[in-house]
Amino acid sequence: MHRALSPAAARLRRGGGAALGLALAMAVLGAPGAHAQVAAAGASDAVVRTQELEAEVRRLNGLIEELEHRLTRIAEDAALRIGDLEYRVVVLEGGDASVLGASPPLGGAPAVNPAANAPPAVAVSERAAFEAGVAEIRGGRAADGRRSLDAFRRAYPGSPLSGAAQHWIAEALFLTNDYRAAAQTYLSNVTAYEDEPLAPDSLIGLALSLEKLGQPAEACMTLTEAQRRFPAATVANERAVAERARLACQ
Repeated sequence: MHRALSPAAARLRRGGGAALGLALAMAVLGAPGAHAQVAAAGASDAVVRTQELEAEVRRLNGLIEELEHRLTRIAEDAALRIGDLEYRVVVLEGGDASVLGASPPLGGAPAVNPAANAPPAVAVSERAAFEAGVAEIRGGRAADGRRSLDAFRRAYPGSPLSGAAQHWIAEALFLTNDYRAAAQTYLSNVTAYEDEPLAPDSLIGLALSLEKLGQPAEACMTLTEAQRRFPAATVANERAVAERARLACQ
């Protein structure tokens, strides 16, 4: 059986909420080697800061969506005006206006774009650099793989593979026994790339890093959070269940 929860962990468990596992990990990682000294005020501040950040992100997302909507309407109106000018020119010159096709209605619904929901394109060289770093980590050269992926993120700062690269950097840190840096990187990845496919695995990696840092109770809580936060991640949930059983989590 694992040891009793620290006071901060117990308060967070009673509090519940989406920020449970992450706020707990932030409290633990913020004071290296001082599990017994985590104060109630520190844990509370971490929760409040996390909630404030989440609220600010939601506000900014709302502003971005509003701007995108306005830009879409402006683009539609501009396209219509250009189409109208083209039609007039063709008619005045005695051409066949039917070849121009139909223009969208002013301010109407945007045309359906099959590529709109497609994943962002990744250049061949970009994917090759990412996969080379991952292959090094999987092949037992974790330090080399981490350096390769660090270089990849510098070379492709806006890459759609940035979240996956950060997860594998955390994996490399874990494999080289740098558990504190691994925990911080896993946590950063879950925070920045929560919608990425590897986010559930990063949260489990955070739990295992906390265990290695001597925090089994917090590790159990983070594994529970992984199951709650990502219920559709079947493989990750199975792994979380297995790790909870290994740690004898309640």
